[in-house]
Amino acid sequence: MTNLPPTKPPANAGARPFQLMDRAEELNEVINEFLTGNASALIWTKEQEQAFHTKISSVSPSEGTLYVYLPLGFDHKAFKKALDENQQECFFSVSVSKANVFFKTKLLRQESNLAMTFKFPSQLFKAQRRKEMRFTLGVEPPTLASFEDPLNPGGMIKKILLDVSAGGIAVIVEEADAALFFVGLKIRDLSFMIDDRVVMVPESEVRHTMPLPLDYTLHGHKVGIQFTNLPESDAEWIRSLAFEMSKRAFANQVG
Repeated sequence: MTNLPPTKPPANAGARPFQLMDRAEELNEVINEFLTGNASALIWTKEQEQAFHTKISSVSPSEGTLYVYLPLGFDHKAFKKALDENQQECFFSVSVSKANVFFKTKLLRQESNLAMTFKFPSQLFKAQRRKEMRFTLGVEPPTLASFEDPLNPGGMIKKILLDVSAGGIAVIVEEADAALFFVGLKIRDLSFMIDDRVVMVPESEVRHTMPLPLDYTLHGHKVGIQFTNLPESDAEWIRSLAFEMSKRAFANQVG
């Protein structure tokens, strides 16, 4: 994928998107799911030169190891070369029942052409708990969303697009216009363009509004808009893009 939007929001945009898992009960739940052998994982190198899908085969926190099988046709030499250039560090995203879990770890050894053993991570992170993974856009230069003007049916207005998920978007509106965007307002003929792809949604709905933080780059209100009938092809494309963005953002956050 080319020309991905920026992966980092402005420095004052809010909390980090990946939360450290530090409760023993939560960590034990995740480890128990790893032990089932059914936890799907994506493993990738820092610059995303190499990546592969697999399942966590077994873990041993007491021994400090995590074991995965390699898929058929896996180019282990290319993957190992990329790790050699990054101090053996790579990144994991693992799907468990309650969250997407992310962590950074190191390769300990390659058992054969069929399996690899990694160091069990010292920290696990979870993505924000949302039905759909979102990504935040930079405001310089801004990405704009266009939709029908609530005060002038048939006329169009444009607002700065703040974040996107397969479930909806958030835009920034001026303080003076905030009252127009009440919860339940129908948003018609919404469209925006990301990575040279135009997404068009005939109808959406305002679900929440809130003032932007005082120290944010721009002033006004954040308006959350939920898609009512986003085409499934666009939804899948946004999910894929959000995941690619999340991989890069996680690598940026943990270094």
